[in-house]
Amino acid sequence: MEMNDEETGNVTLLRDNVDGSAVYQFDFPPKALAALTRLGILTAIKEGIGEAKKLAPDYEADLEFSEEIKDLAEEAGFSMWENESWKPEGEVVDWASKYDKELVKFYHLVRAMYKHE
Repeated sequence: MEMNDEETGNVTLLRDNVDGSAVYQFDFPPKALAALTRLGILTAIKEGIGEAKKLAPDYEADLEFSEEIKDLAEEAGFSMWENESWKPEGEVVDWASKYDKELVKFYHLVRAMYKHE
């Protein structure tokens, strides 16, 4: 398929910034601009549906006790199982303590983490 000048796009470097970033100008033909717009709208809808699913009562989140969650629990002050012979198989946190303060700290650590994303 041959393209004429009306069907090709141009990318122009306008300036390099001192922080290493750059400013570009994108000139797209109408067909490409329409396709990019459709892609952007479809991507936004898909992401919105994914976020909305989390609000559904039957939504099941990934309940894996990941290393990231373990690290946050340790930082919050939870007692973690090590290699004790009496450790219940597969357990990570030793729940034999009162964790009111630690749960509050864990909550704030998680909130702070999401504010930085």
